Amino acid sequence: MKVYPMGFTPEIKKILIAKAKKEDLDFVSHSLRTEEELAVIFAKVSRNPGSFEELARSVTEEGASDFHKKWTVSVEGYGHSSVAEHAMIHMAVENVPSLDGDFLTDNRLASYTEFSARFKGRQALSYFTPESVKKNPKLLKKWKDVHNLIFKVNDDLVVKGMEYIATDEAKKKCPDRLITIKVVSDQFKNLLPASRLTSIAITVNAREAEHIIKKFLSSEYPSVVKLGKAFKRECLKVSPTLVKYAEPSEYLTLTRKGLASLISKRELRKDYYEVDEKVKKVVLLDWDKFADEKVLAAAIYQDSRSGSFEDLLKILKGIPKSEKENYIKSILGKLGRWDIPIRALEMPNDYLVEYPAMTYGDWREYKRHRMQSYQAKDLDVKWGYMIPALAYEMDDSKDSKYHGTVEVIKETIGEVEKLFKEVSKVDSISAKYLVTRFHYRPAIAKFNIREAYHLMKLRTSANAHPFIRRLMWPLFDELKKVNPILMNHLKIRLESDARPDRNSPWSF
Repeated sequence: MKVYPMGFTPEIKKILIAKAKKEDLDFVSHSLRTEEELAVIFAKVSRNPGSFEELARSVTEEGASDFHKKWTVSVEGYGHSSVAEHAMIHMAVENVPSLDGDFLTDNRLASYTEFSARFKGRQALSYFTPESVKKNPKLLKKWKDVHNLIFKVNDDLVVKGMEYIATDEAKKKCPDRLITIKVVSDQFKNLLPASRLTSIAITVNAREAEHIIKKFLSSEYPSVVKLGKAFKRECLKVSPTLVKYAEPSEYLTLTRKGLASLISKRELRKDYYEVDEKVKKVVLLDWDKFADEKVLAAAIYQDSRSGSFEDLLKILKGIPKSEKENYIKSILGKLGRWDIPIRALEMPNDYLVEYPAMTYGDWREYKRHRMQSYQAKDLDVKWGYMIPALAYEMDDSKDSKYHGTVEVIKETIGEVEKLFKEVSKVDSISAKYLVTRFHYRPAIAKFNIREAYHLMKLRTSANAHPFIRRLMWPLFDELKKVNPILMNHLKIRLESDARPDRNSPWSF
């Protein structure tokens, strides 16, 4: 694991000032501003009439530190912690297990770019081994053996899959399928486990960075705590005051213990139903029956000639369906391919959805949509796993050398699950790193109509991973049943863009 800042730091400023020519010293001193200095400059404008440039010349690194100690991070608080949002941190997080990376990218108010296995395979990246496994020689050997098996099988399947899709037989079955490493990797990369190392670039403000550090230091995962310490240490190089007081949260620790005691009650314990690709992939649990009226009322409300929101709803509930369709067409009918719908679509109550057939791999794709609220089950092997379409297609080939693909995946995952049970007896947390991305991980999510437009436009496109598309189209079907007028405009938008057939198991 390696964590280090990529942006401008106070230490770099000191070096540059020391090397500046005498005639450039004034310019360099006031042009090179640390993130904490910038935060103070922007904060001062609320009470000072001067220009930003004038304010900047009154702020020094030492003064900025004193300001933040008094107004931003003091025990009293003073209500000014939002000042820390102006201090931006760019951090490189290298070679952490995918599961730990999930905790990092789970934070809403940040931007991330993560290493992708879709295009160039695993690029010689290795895997994570928990300390509890390292201390047990017998488990350590099995851990190494199983991981060597997983990575070898994945590599072999990609090579074999590439050879197969280039055959005349495969081209005849799927003439539109591109013969690229991405197409094959999309099918087999989810064999890789949560222990697989990844690298993530993150841009975050100091306020959110402090929140991330608190969460990490309060984690029940030892490696996440270790990552939190490293993250704090490196953030201090950029923002030495604003993240200084980030410590473990007693609230988060006690809440976790409280939830554990709740689930121990017999009436709250129940087995989740058996999951496979035949189950209903999307269950719509709640929606707004007056979504059409609320979208229209919200759009009209901003006009000063309109009445109250309550009055508008009463009027709109009484108009005929055909008239309502025309009204909605007036605000959504001109929605272009790259346009973002107006905020009125956020006013209806959220959809509440359960995804029984979501896999861990799907979850890692889906959770990037951080405008949603979501919750996934802890990683486990108890709900089974999916087999990719290419494996079945290769087994059905006329050429027997491609046969046995499904079986080798089953045998490999069988070894994973066997070790999962062994490690669980020693350390249940460490066992979670063995879960593959093919394993099911049921989840729930809550989002508004505007987010639904974004989610489905992106995740049904040709560039979307085929496994996430198999969830998004059923989601569209469910939403269209309850809000047909609004979803018809989404349908028009989806059809205006080139995309594979909705049942296609391939990326193009």
